[in-house]
Amino acid sequence: MRHISIILLLVSTILVSCNQNEDSSYSAILIYEGNTYYGEKIVKKEDVQLGDSIGKITKKVEKEKMPNEELSSNYLDVNTNLYNVKNKTGYLAAKYLEDENKYRLFKIKK
Repeated sequence: MRHISIILLLVSTILVSCNQNEDSSYSAILIYEGNTYYGEKIVKKEDVQLGDSIGKITKKVEKEKMPNEELSSNYLDVNTNLYNVKNKTGYLAAKYLEDENKYRLFKIKK
């Protein structure tokens, strides 16, 4: 009985350690006008009213790093357009990297 418990414990430990997803532990962040914006929800193109284009990402840092320069991000690629979001104060939008028919919304950190 003791051997079975030890084997089950070892198998459980191995399975848990193999199932770790690194990407999910980092927030999508961007810097705009000195403010930090955090990635929130992903919405369909038709579900968001985009305002004016406000600029493009000029620097991408590693996903585990905190961006600190104007128009930098640890998630968005260089040259990604940023937009104001109509009727949503404190939000910016950028095309979702994995689906061009969706946008990722970023909310200002207060």
